[in-house]
Formats: sequence, structure tokens, C-alpha cells
Amino acid sequence: MMLQRCSLSNVRLPGTRNDSIMPNDHRATLRIPPLRGKRFALVLALLVATGGFLAETASGEEQRGQRRGKRGMNAAQHNARGVELIGEDKFEEALASFESALQLDPKMTQAHFNKGLVHWNLAQLDDAISSYGEAVQLDPEYAEAHFRLGQALFGKRRIEECIAALQRAVEVDPLHAEAYLALGNVLATEGRVQESVAALEKSIEANPEDAGPHYALGNIWGQLGDVDEAVKAYGEVVRLTPDNADAHFRLAVSLYGGEEYADAWKHVHQAQDLDFSVPEPFLDALRQEMREPKRNQDTT
Repeated sequence: MMLQRCSLSNVRLPGTRNDSIMPNDHRATLRIPPLRGKRFALVLALLVATGGFLAETASGEEQRGQRRGKRGMNAAQHNARGVELIGEDKFEEALASFESALQLDPKMTQAHFNKGLVHWNLAQLDDAISSYGEAVQLDPEYAEAHFRLGQALFGKRRIEECIAALQRAVEVDPLHAEAYLALGNVLATEGRVQESVAALEKSIEANPEDAGPHYALGNIWGQLGDVDEAVKAYGEVVRLTPDNADAHFRLAVSLYGGEEYADAWKHVHQAQDLDFSVPEPFLDALRQEMREPKRNQDTT
């Protein structure tokens, strides 16, 4: 019988001061992003073991999970209770539940992983690294745990280890778009541009509708002075996220560099309509090349 694992891996934890550590922000040049998602309310995640998880039978983790603690709960139940407590923002109590699960079953991969997620949310990066490390040691094919381990390692500026963890994540799961995006951004911060571009293109292949890797590519091409590629990348960002004011501005700057002044004005106006404060020096430079058109003359 396949064992359901109670996990938070596809639910974003509420934001903390450490949210800025995750290397996949598409909103600014090579910044490190927040976990993309809103505070979850009562929605909890129950993942069925597939792919990256080793299928377990009643003779393995399921049997171990049936051992009962003092309160009559088995390891799997403690783990599930921990997930519920996170849904109630009771993180310290959730940690206690995961610890109870691990006392009954020290080899419960999912409890180690869930502990890592809570430690990460509480800005306890060393503990997060330890918990994720236990998870990947128990299950080397657990792509999401490798990804999260890379996330935490980046927070400690252990860059080479971070890159290795992210590379392992995409090796295990070649369709892990977020891991490719994170890897691309980290490689870019290290000046490994060709590798970064390759990783970001893989992220796009895995999830073409995510604006993140397009944004990161736009930043890279802009820094390298490749106007055409920057226009193409930022154009995809505004197509996918038309309310992204910063992307409209960056596209306008790239279009200015390509001497496409009418289109540059169009995206300047769109950025302004989205309450973006376009720098006056850029506006002055653009006015020198082309008089600012009236809004009703802008093409859509």
C-alpha cells in the first residue's frame, strides 16, 4: 500500500524576514526572492509518494509509523498534526509534533523535511539545513528537499554547497522549474553567466508561463548590453504579468537602448499608470529623442 505523506512542500509558509533569502526573485536584478505565495489559511497539503519519494510498504515506514507514543498517536499522526499546527501559525508546537514523530520513527523522511520548512520559516537556517540534510540522506531522490536545502545554504552564504544542492535537485527532477530558476540566479551572482542562462532556459522549458526566469534573463542581457535579448525577455514578462510596473519600465529602458522610442514611451506610460515612479533622468533622455506622445496616441 502506498503511504500518504503529510507535507507542506507545495504550500508557502507565511513570510518572514528570511523570505528574501530564496534565490528566485524575478522582480529586481539578481535579488533573492520571497517564497512566491500568499499566507495560506486552512489549506493543507497531503502529498502522495511519487517520483522523488521512495515508495514504502507496510513493512517499512508505515509499520514504523504504527508505533504509538504516550498519547496513543503514531508517528504519522504526529507528523500530520504538525502540518495542522503550521496551518494555525503555531510553529513551535508544530516542531514539537514533528519531534514526537521522529522519536517514534527517526527515519521518517517527511517529518525531517517538514521540520526543515518550519525552521526556515522561523529564520533558523542552521537547523533547517540539518533537517533537510537528514531528509536527503534518508531519501537521496527527494528533489524538493535538495531544492530547499539549497535555499537554506544560500541563506548562510554557503554558495558552492547551495549550487551543488540545486544541481542535485534538477538532476533528480529535470522538470523542477523553481530549482532551475534558483540555480540560474545563484550562478549569475557568481558571474557564471553561460551556466546561468542555460539553467534559466531550462526553467522556462519546465514552466513557460512563469515570468521569473524571463525576468532574470532580461536582467542578465541588460547587464551584458544585449538589447534585443533584453527586449525579448522583458516582453515575455509583461505578457505574462501585465500589471508588473517594474517590468514595463525595464522594457522601456531596453527599447530606448534599441532606439524604439515610441514603444519605449508606451511602456513608460503603462508603468506610470501602475504607479511606478519613472526616474526623471530617463524621461529627459527619452524626450530628447522623441517628444512625449499624448496618452490617447499610445498604441496598445
